[in-house]
Amino acid sequence: MFDWLERGQADAVEATVAALKANLASPALQERGARALATLTRTESSRERAGRAGAVEEIVATMQRHMSIVSMMEACCLALFYMTCGNADNRIKAGSTGAIECVVAAMRAHAGHADVQKYGCCALGNMTCDNADNAIKAGSAGAMDCVVAAMRAHTSHVGVQESGCLALKNTTFGNADNIIKAGSGGAIECVVAAMRAHADNGGVQQWGCGALSNMTSDNADNSIKAGSAGAVECVVDAIRAHDGNAGVQEEGFAALGNMTYDNADNKIKAGSAGAIECVVAAMRVHASNSGVQERGRVFLDRMGYAMQ
Repeated sequence: MFDWLERGQADAVEATVAALKANLASPALQERGARALATLTRTESSRERAGRAGAVEEIVATMQRHMSIVSMMEACCLALFYMTCGNADNRIKAGSTGAIECVVAAMRAHAGHADVQKYGCCALGNMTCDNADNAIKAGSAGAMDCVVAAMRAHTSHVGVQESGCLALKNTTFGNADNIIKAGSGGAIECVVAAMRAHADNGGVQQWGCGALSNMTSDNADNSIKAGSAGAVECVVDAIRAHDGNAGVQEEGFAALGNMTYDNADNKIKAGSAGAIECVVAAMRVHASNSGVQERGRVFLDRMGYAMQ
């Protein structure tokens, strides 16, 4: 079984989905199939083929049948992560077949297993990326609370912290209800703690800044919470420490812009932390990056600073 993987068979994706369908009663073969899909769907074309073959639906069905098997949930979350990476159609299929609810259920059932939490957050991050309907479903399923619980339980695990920040960033993008849930559930404080604990990790810093940016967008209460949690200073530290990382700079500038919008206390904190100087210096380093320039100007305008 699955010998086509060793042979490099051209239709390995389709053969794996067929094997999943044919071996519903075998947990071992179901898990092997899920892991195979996670390996096989790391290119754009293979993800498209997996979607056409019904791979997303089969992974969801496998999760529903074998929720108690921790290694199975890890493999299935990883497969969903890869199949929905940059693939809008597979994200839609995941949302319509119950993948979001399955991932949340798996994370709750295996809260102490770091890899289930990591890959669950990864899957949630991809499934809700640029998909408003899926973000709504994630909120209804309790995804924000689940991600916060994962980050609190696995503070030293950089993978959980990075993927947790990404999941919070994408589930709260443009979603006022999820922004409120994240704020009331302690997500802001969790992100700040993650950024402090893993200050040298560019991924944690970039997605942490992105999460703070989205969670404080048009939400005065969350901006106040961010200020009280030390988020302003944390973001400035990230910008300063990762000055060569354009992603950290862009997300960091956006976070500063949102946290200081109509918030005098946060403006004072930003000024005291050296945010203006950091942003000006970074804009000069990344002069050709339009995202860095645009978000930097927004923040500087809110601080009343005219770029020379």
